[in-house]
Amino acid sequence: MKKLLELQNRYLLIISIAGILFLIAGAFLKITHFAFGFAKGNSVLYIGLVISTFVWILVFVDIFRTKQQNGIFWILFMFLFFSITPIIYLIVNKKETY
Repeated sequence: MKKLLELQNRYLLIISIAGILFLIAGAFLKITHFAFGFAKGNSVLYIGLVISTFVWILVFVDIFRTKQQNGIFWILFMFLFFSITPIIYLIVNKKETY
């Protein structure tokens, strides 16, 4: 069975890292009460959360479709560490050729 994320792996990794950066920047803006135009803490956090959730759902579906050997482990850690686990999964399960 062909991997669902095989062609998208490189792009999903970049998008997932961008989501984490948005979450960190939003938390920083919220804590320090800074605002740069529309970029207030709440809006940047929301953008980061939407991006991270999108990647999380795609990785979650990929775990079930490919029937990973450690699937329960990946799912458990995806719930415990919401932002980091999809990045680690995309790096570890990188089987595409460039």
